[in-house]
Amino acid sequence: SSDLISKATLFGWLAYDIYDDFFDKQSIPHQLSIANFSLRKLSAIFTSDYFSPQFHAFFHDTMNIVDNANAFEAIRPDIVLSNGSIELNEEIISICKSAITNPENKSIGHILPVVAVYSVVGYSPQSIKTTKAINFFKNYLAARQIIDDMHDWEEDIRLGKINSVSCQIINEAFVRGNKKTTLNYLRNLFWETTIMKSCRLAQKHIDQAEKCNIPLLQILEPLKNAIDLTINERQIALDFLK
Repeated sequence: SSDLISKATLFGWLAYDIYDDFFDKQSIPHQLSIANFSLRKLSAIFTSDYFSPQFHAFFHDTMNIVDNANAFEAIRPDIVLSNGSIELNEEIISICKSAITNPENKSIGHILPVVAVYSVVGYSPQSIKTTKAINFFKNYLAARQIIDDMHDWEEDIRLGKINSVSCQIINEAFVRGNKKTTLNYLRNLFWETTIMKSCRLAQKHIDQAEKCNIPLLQILEPLKNAIDLTINERQIALDFLK
């Protein structure tokens, strides 16, 4: 069983990484067939008779969440950075408000191997033990995504993309009455206010994950360290800006 789940995990990571590059506009077209093959293999394993019908249903529900998150990212309009400026309108603000919630949805498929292990030993996806593990990983993935977004938001905007952190910055700029903003203004806003809001939100998810009290709490430590490092970087940036 461990060998089968390990293979599914490998196929899942391959497909996720390649598809993610396509959504990030950093794709290598000839890799698409590898992603499609990997996704087929992943689906064949996780819908096989080796796993229970309850797990099959959980697998399909989880993949629907991933597909919906990717579809939302694909259809939303690009951020247009023209001469260092961005026009802010109601459409962009509406999209930003939606994109802030559930940052873990794109990568929620990573919980499938864990739930598969629980399923093999007799725990349904709805059991208390499995639910704790699911909640742990949802919060872990959310915190991890927020931390990644804190470091990638400016690069993403230059590529025409938004993430959960840049959405917060843009919303803050709009609330302050800006109909047009510059990247420099957003950068200052990030270091002054948004970064601490993002750190607190990531820490909140870490705290929620710890409450699940499963034997994987050690994987939260790098996230805690990343938050501490980011807060230190903020002070250095603020001193520089002054």
